[in-house]
Amino acid sequence: MFIRNAIDTDIQSIYEIAQQEGWKTFSIEKIQQLLMTSRIIVIEVDNEVVGYTRFLTDETVTLYITELVVSKTHRKKGYAKELINYLLAQYPSVRIELLSENNSFYEKLHFRNIGTGYRLS
Repeated sequence: MFIRNAIDTDIQSIYEIAQQEGWKTFSIEKIQQLLMTSRIIVIEVDNEVVGYTRFLTDETVTLYITELVVSKTHRKKGYAKELINYLLAQYPSVRIELLSENNSFYEKLHFRNIGTGYRLS
């Protein structure tokens, strides 16, 4: 297992993982743009990208996870937890925030519920 910053050759793998989730708005072109405008880390197992996290941070106060996804065939192996732990190690002084519909997963990782999120789109 290896965690690293995403590079151009990871775009297809990120696309495929997003498609598994049914995220039809995630095109190859959109992921190329996201790679330039936000931060993405990937987790590799046996030279295969099996998950990724896209996030935004000011590196001082807040890190906001926009997506954290592991491919369906690699779930329940601790990879999402490893991605979170990597972020904690890289940014030890910031708070990590996210919106989720999988609250029990994040509560197991010691995230706490801070209220209700809203979206305008």
